[in-house]
Amino acid sequence: MSTVNTQKTMLIFGATGKQGGAVIDNILSNSPDSSFNIIAVTRDPTSRKAQALAANPKISVVEGDLDNVGAIFAKTGPVWGVYSVQINSDAEEQQGKAVINAAVQHGVQHFVYSSGDRGGPERSPNNPTYVKNFAAKYAIEKHLEQQARDSVQQMTYTILRPVTFFENITTDIHGKGFARMWEQMGSKKLQMVSTKDIGWFAAQSLIWPEMYKNMALTLVGDELTQREADAIYYEVIGQKMALAPCPVASAVKFVLKGSVGDMFKWRLEAMSKELQELRNQTHRTEDQLVARSSSASESRSPASQDEGVDDFELTSFTVSLGGVVIEPSTVTEAFMVFAEYMRPRLPVVASLSAQAAYETQPFLFWTIVTIVLCRLPEPENIALFQLLRAPYERLVQETVTDAPLPLYKVQALLLLCNWPLPTEKQWKEPSWLHCGVAIQAARYLSLDRQQTIPSLRVIGVTSGSIRSRINTWLSCFSVSTSLGLHLGLPCPIESELDFAAIHAFLKRQTVPPAFAIEVRIQLVVAKFTALLNHELADGTSSSFLRLFDTELDAIKNEILPDEETKSIIEYAILDAKIHIYTLVITKSPANSSSRQILLRTARDIALRIVEIGTRAIRSNPENTTFIRREKCQPKDRHRCLGFSTIFLLKFFIRQSSDSPEERQIVANHVAMTQTLCRASGKIRGKPVEVEEGSGGMAGETTTEKEHGHGDMMSQVDGNPEFLKNFWSDPYTSLLQFDPTSLEGDYPNSW
Repeated sequence: MSTVNTQKTMLIFGATGKQGGAVIDNILSNSPDSSFNIIAVTRDPTSRKAQALAANPKISVVEGDLDNVGAIFAKTGPVWGVYSVQINSDAEEQQGKAVINAAVQHGVQHFVYSSGDRGGPERSPNNPTYVKNFAAKYAIEKHLEQQARDSVQQMTYTILRPVTFFENITTDIHGKGFARMWEQMGSKKLQMVSTKDIGWFAAQSLIWPEMYKNMALTLVGDELTQREADAIYYEVIGQKMALAPCPVASAVKFVLKGSVGDMFKWRLEAMSKELQELRNQTHRTEDQLVARSSSASESRSPASQDEGVDDFELTSFTVSLGGVVIEPSTVTEAFMVFAEYMRPRLPVVASLSAQAAYETQPFLFWTIVTIVLCRLPEPENIALFQLLRAPYERLVQETVTDAPLPLYKVQALLLLCNWPLPTEKQWKEPSWLHCGVAIQAARYLSLDRQQTIPSLRVIGVTSGSIRSRINTWLSCFSVSTSLGLHLGLPCPIESELDFAAIHAFLKRQTVPPAFAIEVRIQLVVAKFTALLNHELADGTSSSFLRLFDTELDAIKNEILPDEETKSIIEYAILDAKIHIYTLVITKSPANSSSRQILLRTARDIALRIVEIGTRAIRSNPENTTFIRREKCQPKDRHRCLGFSTIFLLKFFIRQSSDSPEERQIVANHVAMTQTLCRASGKIRGKPVEVEEGSGGMAGETTTEKEHGHGDMMSQVDGNPEFLKNFWSDPYTSLLQFDPTSLEGDYPNSW
C-alpha cells in the first residue's frame, strides 16, 4: 500500500451533484488532514450547493462547462487526480472524452471515471448495449483505456460501473414514473446502489490509487423487486412508494426511450440473465460436490469454458487410441485447424484445452482429431487417419449406446454430423442416426427448455453453463434441419414450442452473428418444409415460393459485418432455395408453364451456387491453404454444390430446347465443380486415384491419369464427397439422375 503524498490536487467534476458531492464528502472524511486540495467544478458558483462547498477551506470552487474543458484546466494549475462524471445527454460521449484528453495533456496521474454497469464484470468490458447512454459510457471507457496506455506520464485509472441509483426514488413525476416502471417488472429484481456508495469507492480510488490501479469495479448495493422495496420504503417513510399512473410511466418510457426506457428494458433482460447465471454457478458447484468424478470432467471441459483462451499444447509425450499412437504436434495442428476453419461454422464448443479434453473428455478429443485428419491433404495425415478410423468408429459405437450422454458427448456427435467420415455409399452415411441420438440426448438434458437449468446430478451428469447449453441446442437445430433438407426428410425439431425457444435463445446473442443468421435461415426452411409435406393446391406454388423468397431475402438484405460472412449467408440462402424449389418442381406437372419458369429460376440459383462454391479453388487450384479450407467446409456445403451440379446436368445440359449458349454456360459451371473436385483430391501436387470397389480409400499414384474417356464421375480424383456414389442419397434420387459422358458434346468445358 502506497503512502499518501501531501497536497495532491483533486479535480472533481459534477461537484454540486449527488455523485460529485458524495466523492468530496468521502475524501474529506477518509483522508488525513491536509492530504488533498480539492477543486470543485460547477456551472454556477452562485448556487447554494456551490457556496456551501466554497465555505470549506479545503475546497476551491471553479466555474466551468464540460463543453470547454480546456478552460477549466487553465484555471486550476497542476492536477494530480480527476473524478469525471457526465449527465445523460447527446453530448455525453464528446464531453467524457474531452475530459480524458485534457487530463492526459495536463499530466494527471490518476483518473476515476463514473460509468455504468452493462451486465456485470464479465459482460461490461465488451457490451455497449443498445441503450444510448450506456453505449456512450462504453465508448468513453475504451477511450480512457487507450489514452492512459499511450500517455507520456502513464496515467492510471479506475472505472466505476454503478447499477441503478436508489436516488431515483423521489416523489416528483420522474420518481413516480421510475417507481411505476419498476413495478411493471413484476417479480424481476432490479439491482440498486446509492450515490453515497459510489462516492466512497471513488474516494478510495483517489486516496489509495495503487489498490485500484487500472481496475473496473461493478457497484451493486442490493437487488429488489418493487414490492420488496416498497415494503422497506413503507417501514422507513411511513407511506407507500408514490407510483405514476401506467399511461404516465409508458409515456416516460417513450419520451426517454434512449435512456430510462431502454435502460429498464435492458435491465429486465440483462440483469435477470446475469443473476440467473450466478445462481446457476452455485448449482454447478453443488453438482461438483455431489458427483465429483462426473463434474470434475465437466469443469475442465472445453465445452464448459465459455470464455477463455485456447490451449492446444499437450504435456503428454504421445497420445493413443486403440493402439494408434499420435504425436502431440499432430494433435496441436488438428486443434488449430479445427479452431480456424470448423469451430466458426458450428460454434458448439467455446475455448478449448487439448490436454483437458484428452484426460477428461476423450470422445470430444478424438472426434476433433479424427474429423480434421481425414480432411488434411498431406499424405502422412491421410495415412494416420486410415489407422485411426477403426478404433475411433468403435469409440463412436460405444458412446452412442452409453446412456445418459453428457453435454460434451452431444457436442462431439454434432461435430461428427457436420463433418462426417468418408463413406463408400452416401446412403450408408450414419449422420442422420447420430443426429437423432444427439437431439434426444439434448432433450434429456433439457437443453430445449428456457426455464431454470435443472440439476442433473441424480443421473450422473452435470448441467453445463447457460452459454454452452444454448449453443448446443442451436447446433442441434441447425445440423438436423440441414440434414433433413438434404435428405428430403422432415425436420426433427419443428414444433411451435421449439421454434419459440430457438428465437428466445438467439436473442441472448451467445453465438457468432453469421451462425445466428444461418439458424434463422433454417427456421424459415423448417417452417416451409412442413408445409411442403402436404400437397400444394393448384396455382398455390407461386404464392408459396414468393412468400418463401420474401422471408429469405429480408435476411439477405440485413447489414453484415464482412465479405466472408456475406458469402456464407448468401450460400446458405441459395442452398435453402435450390432444395425448396426442386421439391416444388418435382410436385409440378411436367408440361406446365409454371414448372418451366421454376426450372429457369432454379437454374440461375444453381449457377450462382457453383460460382460461389468453387470461387477460391478456381482462382488458385494448387494453393494448399485453399484446398485445406475447402476440405474443412461442412459437408452440407459440399452436398449443396453437388446437388446444384446434378440439377444443371439433369435439366439443362441434356435438354435440346435450350440455346447452345445457355447450355455451354451450364457446362462451364459443371466444369467448375470438377475443377474443385480435382484440386481437393490432390496431395501436395500428386493426384489420388480411387479404384472401383475400393470403398473410397485413397492411394497415391505417380502420374496424373488422362481423362479422355469414361463418365464424368470417374474423373473425380479421390474426393469422397464427390465420388460416383455421392449421387445415390435419398434426396437426389428425386431427380432420377444417371451420370453419363458429356465430354464429346462440350469439349470447351472438359
